[in-house]
Amino acid sequence: MFSQNTVIEANFGIPITKEIDLPDRYNHIMDIVLQELPRKLSRDYFNDHNEEKYENDWFDINDVKIHWDKKEGDNKTHIVSIPPLKPNRFYRIKVTYLSSESIFAAYLMMHDEKNDNWYTEKKQWMKLIERISAKRDRFPLTYDPVHAELVSYQKAIDGLDLTVFDRTLHDIIAEEDIKDEKEIEKKKKALENEKNELFTELKRILLREFKILNFADISARLEKEDVIHFSKLIKKGTFDETTFSSNLIDAVDFINIYEFYETYLLDRFKNKPLNGKALIDFINDKIKEQEASYTDEDLIPNHLGNFKAILLEDKKPLPSTYPISFETAYKLSLVPDFGYVTYITDQENAPKGGNLFLGVNISLSPSNKNVPLQISKLSAMQRLSIHTGVTIGSIQKDHVRDNFFGNYSLLLGGSYKVLTQGTRVNFGGLFYKKIDAINGSKSITVHPYVGLSIDLDIKRWLQTIFPKIKI
Repeated sequence: MFSQNTVIEANFGIPITKEIDLPDRYNHIMDIVLQELPRKLSRDYFNDHNEEKYENDWFDINDVKIHWDKKEGDNKTHIVSIPPLKPNRFYRIKVTYLSSESIFAAYLMMHDEKNDNWYTEKKQWMKLIERISAKRDRFPLTYDPVHAELVSYQKAIDGLDLTVFDRTLHDIIAEEDIKDEKEIEKKKKALENEKNELFTELKRILLREFKILNFADISARLEKEDVIHFSKLIKKGTFDETTFSSNLIDAVDFINIYEFYETYLLDRFKNKPLNGKALIDFINDKIKEQEASYTDEDLIPNHLGNFKAILLEDKKPLPSTYPISFETAYKLSLVPDFGYVTYITDQENAPKGGNLFLGVNISLSPSNKNVPLQISKLSAMQRLSIHTGVTIGSIQKDHVRDNFFGNYSLLLGGSYKVLTQGTRVNFGGLFYKKIDAINGSKSITVHPYVGLSIDLDIKRWLQTIFPKIKI
């Protein structure tokens, strides 16, 4: 498993953009999913960050759409965009991609490499196709001509007498009753020359009829006995879909593989590249389309059926994956506010009316204040805050009540966002000292209040006045 151990500090409420680097430019991303660790496991995970220990506990978040695309000018790097996430969670991005030893990598190489003389000079994509074929004994990507090509070769050698290869010097001596040693030697050389000339002609026709043999390293592997045996089978009309590869030469089918790319994929790669599973589906559809173009009499090129098998196989063992893990932990934010509270009480000695106040809100859960409240989907926890503050102005009354401390009294309760991200309804209790009218003793008393406030976003104010200041 290839692992990219970058830890992302996610800003909750703001989309995350992350660059991920695959091992090389010929890896193809199949899918990117966002995974979340269940909240009940978060504490243990926070203490050890051992992903393998919790490997079976991560689950895919199906309703979160992950978008990715190649970075301009860099085929290895992809830009991944993730929507806003929940707070206090552990996430990871799981990337599933096809390795550079896949059929798709061969197509991408094919598209990148110069195509001049591709049918005579070995290219990197051809070497990759050979490796893929060698690894899959069940699905060899061998070249086998279609029926029409074999028939064409059959007609080309129709006038050749292949029985010459079966004649021996002993047969000639017996037929012509030759006794003279010189004459026997002469007949021997004549028979050898006739066989060599016939073999040369057969090889010339083979090279003309079957383009795969234009590759020097492939044609060099032709054995004389195989050429003769193959030609006899074709002349008799006893051939099937693997006669070529079984009896003449087993060679990887560069010809049809390239022609498939040139016919179906070249324009697609140029004009509208496909991501993820869409590329596999597109190639599968084109394989079916090409298969349908052959008649019942045709021998469908071997690579088509085996390509389908390899494509399906590639989806399981070949993809590699790696996770990028990150967390959406946050610190409690303190937001100062200013407002007015009204006291709710019918007690005779309780404060009446209300007071201006200065306070502070302690968030229970973060939210993105850059998004208007009207279009934000905030939970109750994101709207609620713990609220505390002090009254501006004394509530003291001789022999009745005294301030909580000095000239101020304490407000303690909660607040709830309304109308905008910076306006709140406040509620809670006013703490002050009640004076006993008989003995003058003081006791702490709480009376309810409600109010309205507006956030004092000092940081934003300062940045508005001093744009270059870093806070």
